[in-house]
Amino acid sequence: MRPTDTEYPEDSAKVSKDRCHFAAEIVAALVGVLCFAGTMTNGYCHDDGPIVATNPQVVGSASWKEIWTSDYWGAAGETWDQRDLLYRPVAVTSFRIIHALFPGSVWPQHALNILLHAILAILVVRISRRWHDDVRVAWFSGLLFAALPIHCEVVDSVVGRADLLAALGVLSAMLFYMRTTRTRVHRVFWYFVVSLSVFVAMASKESGVVASICVLATDWFCRRQSQEGKNNRWFSAATLRRVCFLVVPVGVYVGLRLNAFDGAIVQSAPLTKTINVMVGAPVWQRVLGSVQLWGMYWIKTVWPRVLCIDYSINAVRLATGLFDPTVLAGLGVLILGALWAVRRARKGDLTVGCLLGLCVLCYLPTSNSFVLIRTFFAERVWYLPSVWAVMLIALGLSRVRKKRLVHAIFVVALATMVGRCWVRNGDWKNNRTLYAAAYRDHPNGAQALRLYGQVLVNQGEIDQGIVLLRRAIDIDLGYTDAYRALGRAYLALGKYKEALHFLLDAEMQAPGDATTQAALRRARKTVADRQGKTIQALRTRVANAPGDIEAHLKLVSALRDAGDLRGALDHLQKFHSRFAGNARWVHEQAVTLVMMNDLDQAINAYRQAVHLAPENVATTVELAMLLLERDKGGDVTEAWQVARRAASIAPHDASVLVCQGELLAHDGKTKEAIRAYRRAIALEPSDSRRRNAMIARLRALGG
Repeated sequence: MRPTDTEYPEDSAKVSKDRCHFAAEIVAALVGVLCFAGTMTNGYCHDDGPIVATNPQVVGSASWKEIWTSDYWGAAGETWDQRDLLYRPVAVTSFRIIHALFPGSVWPQHALNILLHAILAILVVRISRRWHDDVRVAWFSGLLFAALPIHCEVVDSVVGRADLLAALGVLSAMLFYMRTTRTRVHRVFWYFVVSLSVFVAMASKESGVVASICVLATDWFCRRQSQEGKNNRWFSAATLRRVCFLVVPVGVYVGLRLNAFDGAIVQSAPLTKTINVMVGAPVWQRVLGSVQLWGMYWIKTVWPRVLCIDYSINAVRLATGLFDPTVLAGLGVLILGALWAVRRARKGDLTVGCLLGLCVLCYLPTSNSFVLIRTFFAERVWYLPSVWAVMLIALGLSRVRKKRLVHAIFVVALATMVGRCWVRNGDWKNNRTLYAAAYRDHPNGAQALRLYGQVLVNQGEIDQGIVLLRRAIDIDLGYTDAYRALGRAYLALGKYKEALHFLLDAEMQAPGDATTQAALRRARKTVADRQGKTIQALRTRVANAPGDIEAHLKLVSALRDAGDLRGALDHLQKFHSRFAGNARWVHEQAVTLVMMNDLDQAINAYRQAVHLAPENVATTVELAMLLLERDKGGDVTEAWQVARRAASIAPHDASVLVCQGELLAHDGKTKEAIRAYRRAIALEPSDSRRRNAMIARLRALGG
């Protein structure tokens, strides 16, 4: 005889709850697909080009082994030795598999991203159920995660698969590990699956390094929630026995990474404020910046009005005090979350504290708290932390007593989020639409200007593109990509002298880049051919009048203009003994050394030039700025001394004020730096290009 629901009420309730959770999983997955179905007709955008579309390890004849023995950007054609070394073989392997199955098609790459996002929405529901057995929390968590517009920056981009796979590895590892805590059957098998998941997380993206710690947190939470764990110490020899297997995936990953990087764990490229506005900031401001970022991610989670690939200098400002709105938002989330966690813990519920801890843990690798990374703020890095963020939001919503009102508001919010996703999907249609959107949202952002300017140049609108690229350089004089793009733009116009100037700057800042060197060879040959007669005439003049310093300096200038930096330096050194006591001669030597990226020798030459002509304000300011750029040992202290000397000579000179502003900004005295820049701007003509550059820098400081 079949039992009725009244005979086994507990089993009946469990079946009903299981059905509700299963329905939540299906609906969350469908909403995830609905939000991003519009990307199926999109092309490759932004980093998709070098990493997927033209990467020989994906579309070429490179062996599968090369994917596991080389770094992420090296395989994509970035050969200069100062690039940021990343290791993501699992993500690259997935790109190659899809290309092998569907050669030449973009939509399958997007389809897999959508599928992975839908699966992750299911896992969020499932892990929410394990963490807090409440049907409403599971529904809210899954639907929120599926529809968050901030996730567009991951799902819309093919290379966002690295974030998707890293999150998949972390959540899978946690869920599979929970099986080992509930049963002894096939435990070795589940340990293997957990190890594989941890490895996938780490080998998909560097943020996946938190996978092992997340497994430890899962072990702690499960033991503490059990009756047995409440009466025993969690960390003990038994704990080590349970989790020691994690050494295997971590060891394999580290070994492969060391092999790919020839013994180095990581090699960070030199950063500028365009890449990360924390560069050069004092420790106290970096701490504020980490809290600011935390607040910004939470704001974007609940209010995604602007979604953009550009948060470079002038698009975002580093906080200068506790009362910055984004800092207050970050502190507010931390304080309220901690108070809520303590309150629930006193009632025996550790869920809130554990979720908040996991959210912070997954945020830390990209928080710039310990090591500066190649981005200050990017919505894509919030993908994994948002798993725990949506669970916290869902828990909060479930506590509200007015259930009908909450449900109605949630449905409206969900529909709005789906609509916002579709709007953002349209921005990711191609590079032009994506970069135009970035320029629209951040018209003064250095990276937005460079990206949109470069795509305009590539599509034949060269003059308009050059205007934007020059504005990017006005904002950041060390923006290598903008110099390289400008050089190639002038090459396209046939203006070889201008092209050579910008390409030399790009090569100086990042020596060894293959694209820069190829363009340089072309520009050098043309300029040298055109200036050959002029240079030969100057050589003849120097030979006839070896004591004519003006002839020598004109020859040096002509050689530099032709891109022959080595020839210019050799000439300066050959006649150095004759003109060593001339400040102009030594200054030209210093300038040439700077162009050759030999900062140490250039600074020594500048010191000598200043000694020979202590009243020369321009040379003195150049020395101070070069010391600030090198920033080693006592360079900043010396730069201040040199700047004060320049100020005593010409206190109202614009270049002196700019120098003081940069030194003040380096020391974290942003308000004083802004005042110095405003005084400098007031001294410049209204139509001055230099004035425009000062205004751009002033905006970057928040003025």
